[in-house]
Amino acid sequence: ACNCNLHARRCRFNMELYKLSGRKSGGVCLNCRHNTAGRHCHYCKEGYYRDMTKPITHRKACKACDCHPVGAAGKTCNQTTGQCPCKDGVTGITCNRCAKGYQQSRSPIAPCIKIPVAPPTTAASSTEEPAVPDLWLDPGFQLLTFDSSLTLSSDSQFLISSLPRGSGYRLLTLA
Repeated sequence: ACNCNLHARRCRFNMELYKLSGRKSGGVCLNCRHNTAGRHCHYCKEGYYRDMTKPITHRKACKACDCHPVGAAGKTCNQTTGQCPCKDGVTGITCNRCAKGYQQSRSPIAPCIKIPVAPPTTAASSTEEPAVPDLWLDPGFQLLTFDSSLTLSSDSQFLISSLPRGSGYRLLTLA
């Protein structure tokens, strides 16, 4: 007999599985429903995770992962916890918020960026130029330095990290 946890109406017999189980069960469930999978429809299919508040026989025992389309690094979550794989600096079970020490950006590639920490100033270094924090350049901006120029197309965005002191950068908007 098959044990499909009330998620399938049919099963087939597999002699090899029957022998491997010590002649206890050779049933394989066919067409598991309610987002379940496996020989006995006993786990959740990809893109779903197990709702532990419901028995496996419940038709809503498997819930959709619901990973955030921007914050998550994929659509498949951990089948036990429901945790989606988050991008760097992103947190939450569905990857829907920035982690501590990060702030939201407008980039779908890096939706949360590290909050720049200003270095402590001392009397000895007061004559030096301050370090330049990370800069997001939006489309239509141009970065000029003493030795190079970077122009962004209308559909791109660029993060500049760790510009050296005295780089002489200027931001110009393009008409």
